Amino acid sequence: MSYDVDEGIIPTLELALDSMNVDELRKLAALTGQKVPSRKADIAALIVQHLAGERLRTVWEGLDELQRAAVAEAVHSPSSQFYSGQFRAKYGGDPNWGSEGKYRSERTPSRLCLFLYRGYMLPADLKARLLNFVPAPRQAAIATVDRLPPTY
Repeated sequence: MSYDVDEGIIPTLELALDSMNVDELRKLAALTGQKVPSRKADIAALIVQHLAGERLRTVWEGLDELQRAAVAEAVHSPSSQFYSGQFRAKYGGDPNWGSEGKYRSERTPSRLCLFLYRGYMLPADLKARLLNFVPAPRQAAIATVDRLPPTY
């Protein structure tokens, strides 16, 4: 079973993980602190288990402030998608996605990647659980002045 990224929704965490290759899954599973199995299905199961029950809250609380804000934006978005341009404008920077390498295979993900998958989408089943404790993101604000400065 698969999903279409163009539809803008990933129904389950399992489908999101199934769409990844083994190398990507190994790097993501390494974030759990557990011994990473060799089979793809076992690696995916380890990640699902890591995000099961109250562990989901613990993993979310382990994110830094900008990463939690990124998750909150996706959780409270009607589309369940993270929009990097809007986020950058609102928060003044990007969340930590991990280290970039010259090649995609050299990339090391951050814990934020346990929440947002292909196209920066949040799986629907994960979103439903996160809605129970992730607060709404802050409102966008534009700084104003009462009077125009002499020069601008």
